[in-house]
Amino acid sequence: MVVATLLWFFIRIEIMARRGNAIVTAVMLTFFGVLYYIGMDMLYFYLTDTNDTYRALLLNVLTLILPGNVFWGLGAFSLIVLFLNTVPEGSKGGKRVLWHSLAILPIAYLLVSYFYAVGTKLWGWSSWPSWAENLLFRKQFAATVFAIIYPFLTVAHRYIIRKKYGKEQAEKYFEGNAYFFTRNLIACLIIAAIALTVNFMKASKFASALDLKKASYCWILIPLILFYHPHMGKRSQIADALFGFLYMGSMMLGYGYLGYYVLFVI
Repeated sequence: MVVATLLWFFIRIEIMARRGNAIVTAVMLTFFGVLYYIGMDMLYFYLTDTNDTYRALLLNVLTLILPGNVFWGLGAFSLIVLFLNTVPEGSKGGKRVLWHSLAILPIAYLLVSYFYAVGTKLWGWSSWPSWAENLLFRKQFAATVFAIIYPFLTVAHRYIIRKKYGKEQAEKYFEGNAYFFTRNLIACLIIAAIALTVNFMKASKFASALDLKKASYCWILIPLILFYHPHMGKRSQIADALFGFLYMGSMMLGYGYLGYYVLFVI
């Protein structure tokens, strides 16, 4: 799940460089997040009102694997990209700054989600009711770090290129292999830093509370990302949208099969 989420973040950032794509992605993920929230609340109510051992096991498995709203976590990343990488037409000066500053909201959502999970385990914070916890992105160190840092570094990279080559020449540079390789290298460096942090800290007594026992194998994405080229020729918006639906569908089928197996097979 960690590796799949990081790969999704990496691939989608170039797709969402256009404002329309980012908005569609954010709206789609918000919709899936609402369905998830309703479904988890209903499932929790159903499973806690029974003495069936297998249903109790299913509740524990779901809480362990997906204890928060992963769809809204992906949606928060989409909003970060939207607010940092795009600008509404005709906006200048203060309006442009205000638009970019809206990225603070999805960033705050990711940080609150992460530190809430850390606080309840490490600092003795009181747990929220299940209906409130299901509003949060699941605690995930690797995804939270990548989702926040990667968009900022890509924006800084594009800003430096525009300053160096000028607006018109920069747009041509953004279509070249040098730009894509540098952008891929940035992603690889972030993933390498995450993998090193996880591997050095996973033996610590605080590793579990900080979610540093996962993502130790995310480094396997580095060779795949380093030489990845996002497209040849004009990008198909239909194919991009289909990719998102397939990603969400695969997650639903996976957890649906898990529920079927625990409830009816074991």
